[in-house]
Amino acid sequence: MLWITCWFISIVCLAGSFVFFKRSGLSMKESLFFSAPFFSSPLFVAIGGPNSFVYLFDLFVPFLIVSAVKQYRNATVDTKRMFWVIMLLAGLIPLLSVFVSNPTHSRFIRNTLINTWRVGGGMCLFLLAATCRFKVKGTLQRSFSVALLPMAVFTIFIFIAAFLQYKRYINANLLYGLFAGTFGSNEETTHALSVAGLFRGSMGIMGALAICTIFCIKDAKPFENAIAVAGALAGIGLILLSGSKTSLVIAVGIAGLNIFRLKSIGIKQTFYLGVAGFIGFFSLPMLLVMLPQKAVERTLAVFSGETFSAETFLTRMHRWTAAFERFQEFPAVFMGINPVSPDIETIGFYHNDWIGLLMHGGVFNLVLYIVMIWMGLFYIWRWRGRPNVMRSFGFFVIANLFVQGFSVSGLLPGYLFVSTVAFQLMYFGFVFNMQSEESLIAEDASVSVDEKETERLRTIGAAY
Repeated sequence: MLWITCWFISIVCLAGSFVFFKRSGLSMKESLFFSAPFFSSPLFVAIGGPNSFVYLFDLFVPFLIVSAVKQYRNATVDTKRMFWVIMLLAGLIPLLSVFVSNPTHSRFIRNTLINTWRVGGGMCLFLLAATCRFKVKGTLQRSFSVALLPMAVFTIFIFIAAFLQYKRYINANLLYGLFAGTFGSNEETTHALSVAGLFRGSMGIMGALAICTIFCIKDAKPFENAIAVAGALAGIGLILLSGSKTSLVIAVGIAGLNIFRLKSIGIKQTFYLGVAGFIGFFSLPMLLVMLPQKAVERTLAVFSGETFSAETFLTRMHRWTAAFERFQEFPAVFMGINPVSPDIETIGFYHNDWIGLLMHGGVFNLVLYIVMIWMGLFYIWRWRGRPNVMRSFGFFVIANLFVQGFSVSGLLPGYLFVSTVAFQLMYFGFVFNMQSEESLIAEDASVSVDEKETERLRTIGAAY
């Protein structure tokens, strides 16, 4: 029954995502591919133990590779550069480093192969998102906006499922419930609220990006705006419910940044933001009462430095300290050579993308990570004169990767963060989609032709 409940939640999320991708003007195949990461629940266990879960997205990877190979020649130079930068730093270099440094550590090699497989699938989604064509109904910005709504739909369903699990109406806690048995003790409350293959960090990432959605959409219909509002409110609830402190900081930062963007957001969207704020103001106190107090305290403690926050931080700090001690003990780590102890089984061990990429790829890999962030921000800045829904959202995706990378796996899927890494790479790919620029260039060209024709007729008239 546990598996069936998780599958049902994921089927609902996948179906909702598929509907809105299709409504945005994407083809049936593209909509199905882009919906795959939203099926977050594992399908089955391949070998045994939590490290060998097989997800629906894993089965889609071969088809994504075939489609991406066909579309590669249609990608822009910027898209190809970003594709290979991310593929190298998050997939191929860590794999090479592990093979060279730990040739006999079979479990570590297996887990790194899993990571590379999923990074490859995510980068194929990136390429397909950058080269897909929307059949526009209305404006292109509306098509882009509708393509963001799966993020809101996903967050709404997962928040409802997590809340029902807390109330013990359902048991969808696959990852912890399968191995830890029952849930509900004070110590394991936040762990028990991990739902359908999503950990606390995963749910925090989802919540933060769902809040971003409402600030980015344009030209949407009223019911689409209503879904974005509900997604943003569910995102706040999911962050509080999961106890994700890093995501709370990101959410506050998002709200602060967008205060300065209200003019560019437009009157209509500002109205819906006001509606969301109004509902949130009156519903938040009730939500705080209904949610598990330990989870809420753990989340809000990030602003007060209470022990709830310190416990998690000290655990991570211990692993970061171990990494720096490793540098002193074995300087070859800076070159990507890092034989690890048997108790380290994954490159996500350090709970930090920056340190994990450095430990399993050396300084070169860390530089590539910084280059990736700089390239993405530079690309968005270069096209700042032409507002684009996906570029606005892409800025928040990069910011999320940058900040979340200090605490969880924002770029390394491993065997825990499959869904969140895959759909972040996908939405990052939409940033590079040139369809809006092509339509603007076509408009500019038609205006130029009209101006030349007018000038020609004026010249003829003057001659007569």
